[in-house]
Amino acid sequence: MTHLPNAWDNGRDPGLAGAGMMVYAMDIAAEDVALFEQWYTHEHLPERVGIPGFRRGRRYTRQPGSSGQEHLTIYETADATVFASQPYLDRLDAPTPLTQQVVPRFVNGRRVVVEVVYSHGGIAGRELTLARFSPASEATTGAAEVWNGTVRDALRDDPGILGIHIARPDPAATQAKAATSEGRGASEAAPEDAWLLLVEGTAGTTAAAQRLTASPAVEAVTEISTYDLLMTLLPQS
Repeated sequence: MTHLPNAWDNGRDPGLAGAGMMVYAMDIAAEDVALFEQWYTHEHLPERVGIPGFRRGRRYTRQPGSSGQEHLTIYETADATVFASQPYLDRLDAPTPLTQQVVPRFVNGRRVVVEVVYSHGGIAGRELTLARFSPASEATTGAAEVWNGTVRDALRDDPGILGIHIARPDPAATQAKAATSEGRGASEAAPEDAWLLLVEGTAGTTAAAQRLTASPAVEAVTEISTYDLLMTLLPQS
């Protein structure tokens, strides 16, 4: 039988645009959605992606029936220290009038800065499943080697899966925001110590994430949420 190509044969490794990432999930009241969408799409996302070290911004909306917050934003950066850098903190200390109006309306905000420890698959999928989990001890030491074997075993023959990314929390980079003007105005949950698994694809990412989190590399799963991609923004060259 002819071998069919897949995300593990195409040489697109790693898949993320950098070694750092910020994942922000939140809800917003129905009466605030129109303002929230206009602000996020036309002001906030371009502003953030314009900060030195930012390499890509993506926004998602939760699939019907899935758990988790309704809105999800992912920023990919050169590394996690970008979220503690002076240009980023300066921007947080000078929020625009609209940012000051919208951010306090966030509900159930969950923000975490993470360090990418494994990333494979260079195609951004229209569907993304985010799993929050505690890793087994062997997956925290030789993370890349452990996850490479786990991913290949679970997903090599699944053509709908385009990328797998695993990251661990960076508490210092996450908490750097707290002392800024925007940080003081935001209502966010306490920083988490969960690792993150992101599965990208055209379809089937929830089932793929469930297969991966059932592996010996995972000790416990906190939550699995699935989202549809709304938009992607790259920095202007």
